Amino acid sequence: MMGELSSDIHLARSESIKRNARVLICPLGAGSTCGNGTNWAVGWVVCYDVDEDGLCDAPVGNDANPVKVHVALTGPVTLTGPDAPLYFRAVGTASTLASFVLTSTSGGTGVATRVTTVTPAGSVTTIKQ
Repeated sequence: MMGELSSDIHLARSESIKRNARVLICPLGAGSTCGNGTNWAVGWVVCYDVDEDGLCDAPVGNDANPVKVHVALTGPVTLTGPDAPLYFRAVGTASTLASFVLTSTSGGTGVATRVTTVTPAGSVTTIKQ
């Protein structure tokens, strides 16, 4: 699950560079748009935000937006992250230092926690705690 989030964070960064525009990754809200809060387990959205208003832009022609929608996580897991959309600028830098914490109690092995961190420079690391 954390691998999917890391992959989508990398996707958001590469899309920002490719599009030469701001790209958001945010918790999933109604209608495949950005939602509020820190509960990323409901799913997340990667979308472009050329007008920089903090919302997914309307699709233009055949250019779908959102770029990607990840549905809610299943099983006994929690995933928390920043309380505002994380965005990448056209040069691939992130809006802020952000941490995502995935906690799972499945498999009878106790609690497993993984932390994915995005630095302002745009690098992404995941560690097991």
